[in-house]
Amino acid sequence: MDSWKKLEDLNLLEVQKRTQIELTCLEYIINKDFKSLSRFNVNGFIKILQREYELDFSTFLEEYHAYLEENGIERKNQVHISPRMNSYTKESSSVWYVVIIVVVLLIVALAWGVSRFFQSSILDENTTNVLNQEQIILEEKIDENESHAPNFFLDEISIPKENNESNETNAINLDIDQNHTKLIESTKSTEDNSTLINKEVVLLNESVIKPSAELWLGMIDLKNYRKTSLTIKNDYVLSLDKDMLITTGHAAFSLNDENNKTLEFKNGVSKFLMIKDGKIKQITKAEFIKENRGKLW
Repeated sequence: MDSWKKLEDLNLLEVQKRTQIELTCLEYIINKDFKSLSRFNVNGFIKILQREYELDFSTFLEEYHAYLEENGIERKNQVHISPRMNSYTKESSSVWYVVIIVVVLLIVALAWGVSRFFQSSILDENTTNVLNQEQIILEEKIDENESHAPNFFLDEISIPKENNESNETNAINLDIDQNHTKLIESTKSTEDNSTLINKEVVLLNESVIKPSAELWLGMIDLKNYRKTSLTIKNDYVLSLDKDMLITTGHAAFSLNDENNKTLEFKNGVSKFLMIKDGKIKQITKAEFIKENRGKLW
């Protein structure tokens, strides 16, 4: 019911850029400064924050409306200062234009690739037919020449039997030497492969997050895109067997990767991480949004 309080763990500058809500208004909401908020279109701000970050402002709105009634402030007298909706929606419209252009380019590239493939197949088939015809013609000419060749050459040519036996013996010995050499090389290759396997490093299957202060974690399962979030104060063990995206609050923290190498993160801005194929690494905000199907959270 109080998930709206996670707003204070987010980077307010990024929230302002994404929602076009003034930074002052965001601070009023976090501090529950109802007196200052009564001059603004609070309901409009809350709807945008609920849609973009999936936060629950039910209790906040109840307290806010109770404050208005207790102080005799009518909602119709509020000064409606709305965020710049044109600027807020322009970015998403531009994203769709980019997506459409990319899809069209992919279709054109695919069509060109298929066309080239079929042209190459037809060319290979024609080349094969021409080579086969030339081979048939060549064989016919060879047969014709052999049929007209005189036989007296065969009668005059004789190879000594002893030379044939000597050549066969040398060929057998050569084959034995070659096979022995190949066997030695194969054994050496097997031993080298075994040495490399023994030298492989065993990777860790979990990472320990060590926060310097209270730290908010938002995790997205890349298999079903289910979201979970929590706030930690002590060490938190994170499995590397599940592919997921991770975003954090502003506090500093450290963690170990799959090679047990320590990664340090300073405070001040949100961090973005990704676990994939048993490895954890830091990624950019743009990469996070891309892996999360166009969403920041």
